[in-house]
This record gives sequence, structure tokens and C-alpha cells, in this order.
Amino acid sequence: MCPEKLVKPTKSSFTDEQIRVKAYQLWEKNKEQSPEENWNAAVTVLERERFWRPLMSIWRWTGIGEKKGWDIIQLLSTVSIPVLLFFGTQYFSTKSNEQQQKIAEEKQKDELLKTYINDMKASLLDKDHPLKDSRESSSIARTITLTTLTQLNSEQGQQNSEQDRQNAKEGKYNQRKVLIIQFLFESDLINTYPPIISLNTADLSFANFYKANLYSANLESAILYNANLYSANLKSANLKSANLYNASLSSANLKSASLYNASLYNAYLYNAKNLTNKQIKSACFWENAIYTEFAFDETKGWIIKDTKANQRKIEEIKQDKTSDPPKPPDCSEWQ
Repeated sequence: MCPEKLVKPTKSSFTDEQIRVKAYQLWEKNKEQSPEENWNAAVTVLERERFWRPLMSIWRWTGIGEKKGWDIIQLLSTVSIPVLLFFGTQYFSTKSNEQQQKIAEEKQKDELLKTYINDMKASLLDKDHPLKDSRESSSIARTITLTTLTQLNSEQGQQNSEQDRQNAKEGKYNQRKVLIIQFLFESDLINTYPPIISLNTADLSFANFYKANLYSANLESAILYNANLYSANLKSANLKSANLYNASLSSANLKSASLYNASLYNAYLYNAKNLTNKQIKSACFWENAIYTEFAFDETKGWIIKDTKANQRKIEEIKQDKTSDPPKPPDCSEWQ
């Protein structure tokens, strides 16, 4: 009985035909596995074979399999240097290729940013369909903006990638995203309500807004996951329903900023300026935010230095009944 039609649950560098042949071989040995399990197992086997193929070639070339004892020791002494040279060359070649690829990706992102700014400038100066007066133009500009912001992630098109997280640990935040927001802000495209270009769902994760001037910026429903807003000027900024999970708002000026329905889960609010208990309680998960000093641990990530002190601060905010909002925030969107 033939196996069911094979599906492709994961991407692979191998051709469909290569995987299909290997998957069928595996199915003949174990007919209990599902088509998806056979496909994934076939990819794993092919990857393993590709890794070992150069070693097996060397094994056959040296004739080690036909020798024993002292003969093998003598043979190894003669082939060890070329083998080491072979793998050393392979290693440095791989590293060089990775470095070249990284440089190419960085250049591509620089070009992406340059093209975006030039296109937006042209749209602002368009006499027939000026961006600030044309709903159609603003809708197109929003689409281009959201797409560009996503493409500027460390791993193109992937939010919250492992490389981005590693960069954040090392203090290397995404600077290109900030240049886009600063351009929109200075062009008065996100300073109004409603904004000319809405940043709803805009991917601003891992962006470096250190000391950025975002006074009155409309960042409603923007994704600011792991963003660095340290010492940023956010007076009167609209952060309603923004995702501030793991974002650093330490020393930021939040005077009159709207945090209604924003997610403050694990947000760093230590030393935030002009932040009232009323603002805090209008947000979601404010009891899970960090209000005291924190530090970075290599294995655990960001941790609270004094958990008891942080809990005391949370209890202090709870006891301030005058700051309770007349209507609690609706946090259902974060479930």
C-alpha cells in the first residue's frame, strides 16, 4: 500500500524530488509514520548525509577502513595536516561567505531606507495628489511604511527574530526604523489625531528611540516590543493600545502621554519622568511592569535587582485609590 500524498511542512534546500525519494525509502522501513513525519525525517537524513559526505570521501580516499592498528596511526600522521587544512579552509570559507552575505544584507537595507525616504518626499511634493490631502495617497504611504518597517528587521520579514534579541542584549538596537519614524514626525504625518499615516500594527520592535523627540507623536497600536525608549521625549504622545512588552521607558518623559489599553507587561518604568499612577492604571498588565532598578543577566535576561522593592512600589500604586480610572482598561485584545 502506497503512502498518502506527501506534504511539505517545512522549507528545504533540497528539491522536492530528492525529499520525495528519501521519504519513500523511510516509509518502506516504517509505515506507521505520517506523510508529514516522513517528509521531515527525509529532510533530516539528507542534511546528515550532506554533512558526512565529505568525511566519507576522505575516509575512502585514505583507505583507513582497510587498515588496522599501527598502519592507521602511521596513516593518520600523514593525512592529519591535509585534513586539518581541508576543514580549516572550509571553516574560513563559510565564515567569509556569512560575512559577505551580512554586508550585502546591510547594504540592501540601506538602499531600502533611502528609497523609502525619497518616495515619501516625492509624495509630499506631488501637486496632483499631495500626501497630506489625499486619502488614497496616505493609504498607499501607510502600506509602504508598514512593509518597509518589517523588512528592516535583522532577519527580513521576521518579527522578534533571534538575531534582534541578541542585538538588544548587546545594546545594538534597530536605528533605521527610528529614522523612518523621525522623518514621519518631522513631516507632521504622525502628529495629528487621526494621523495622516496611521502606525497601527507598525513593527517598531527593537527600535532605538534613545533620547528621541516624539512629543505628541501618534503611536497608537504600534508594536514597540523590546524597543529602547530610554530618555525619549514622549510628552503628550499617544501610546494607546501600544505593545510595550519588554520596552525600556526608563527616564522617558511621559507627561500627559496616553497609555490607555497599552500593554506594560515587563516594561521598564524605572525613573520614568512625569508618569502618574492614573496613567499607569489606565494601561494593561501594569502590575507586571518593573518600577525599580533592573540589571541584565547573561542567562535570564533582564531581571529585577530587588523584587521586594518592586512589589512594594506596585502595592503603593494599588493603595492610591484616587488614581483608579472610572472605567478599567479593556485588556481583552491582549488575551
